[in-house]
Amino acid sequence: MKERLILDIRFFESDKPNRDGTSLPSGIGCLIPFPSSIHVIGDRIARKLRENGLYIGTFDHVYINLTTAIKEKQISFSPRTMDKEDSRFRYIDYGVDINHLKEMNEKEIENFVNTVSFDVLRFIVGSDTEKLFKIQHVKELVEKYGEDLKIHHKIKKTKNYSVKVLYKIAPYKKSSTGWIEYSDLKTGAVLQGCFVELEFYEDIYFLVSSIAIKDEKIIFKPRSSFKADLYNSRYDIPLSVGLDSLERA
Repeated sequence: MKERLILDIRFFESDKPNRDGTSLPSGIGCLIPFPSSIHVIGDRIARKLRENGLYIGTFDHVYINLTTAIKEKQISFSPRTMDKEDSRFRYIDYGVDINHLKEMNEKEIENFVNTVSFDVLRFIVGSDTEKLFKIQHVKELVEKYGEDLKIHHKIKKTKNYSVKVLYKIAPYKKSSTGWIEYSDLKTGAVLQGCFVELEFYEDIYFLVSSIAIKDEKIIFKPRSSFKADLYNSRYDIPLSVGLDSLERA
């Protein structure tokens, strides 16, 4: 069974061993005093690692179960049988002490979640040097840019120019955004700017299927499908942006 690119990181909690015959771990917020906003941290890390080509195994969804049932900072694959042999998710248990977590402020909680995420990822890939390098690279980017981290979606390149479409996954209850980076390959000039506020960051995948430039305007052709039409109905498509509205990088 071939390896899959990482797609998603989600967080759960439990005070009992996460094994067959017991209830599934619950969402964050009942047992552990974490806000649901921490899920965007997992989204940001997973999507940036996917951009960097991190394969993690036969699964692509990492379900981190923060649990008091094992020793603090201990990491292990949960002893819970997956529904199918080709299941696309795996639970990984991470031991926590609730009293320690209750002492943390919001920034410390964010740092803790980042640390846990990368510790779990290193545990998953083991001693694979290439994979560890990719994890460390993204860890440094997350630490440097935080919520301003841009994630690559699409690129168009000709002999005269290149156009990159990127997006930022916003903090909880704030808008994610789509960004453009236009490079003139003859002069070396680089222009950039935000071209759309997104209701959900995943909308960018449906809004931008291909890129064209006409009359000094960048035009984004949306994906064509029944599902894409449902997502794109919330926007005035096709989206476009004038080169003269972009700023020099």
